[in-house]
Amino acid sequence: VVRLLELKEREETLALARSRAKFLDDLSEMIRREEEFAQLEEPIGPRPVRERFDGNGAFGREQMKRMVLAFEKEFSRSLPVSANGDTAFHRAMGFDHRGRLDVALNPDDPEGQWLRKFLEREGIPYYAFRAAVAGAASGAHIHIGPPSLRLKSAD
Repeated sequence: VVRLLELKEREETLALARSRAKFLDDLSEMIRREEEFAQLEEPIGPRPVRERFDGNGAFGREQMKRMVLAFEKEFSRSLPVSANGDTAFHRAMGFDHRGRLDVALNPDDPEGQWLRKFLEREGIPYYAFRAAVAGAASGAHIHIGPPSLRLKSAD
């Protein structure tokens, strides 16, 4: 019985180590992409890399529910949410992402354009990222809600 418990603990330790290794690989890839895109100058083509709409400054559950249902009705599929609230990825970048939503849509594609118009009509703040932006975004997406706050580092 003791050996089985020891084996189980070692398997759990190995699983955690593999999970951490994958996270570090993902983080390394994100940093590599940010470094590539840091060389880009805004704007890319005729449009800036990022656009900001402040709306009324608020974003809550009721607004999110209306948005999700409207998107599903319009496109007959789920809204492609890539981050709902706080994530390890955002914490690793130094952001408090609570109360925010990231949607994996290019802001210039038809679905992205529709979503941006919906957000503007509803007064919901957002950032539209067309590409990665060093220290801010790992790729094209729409960040919904007020800007993410920077986490305070422990001294």
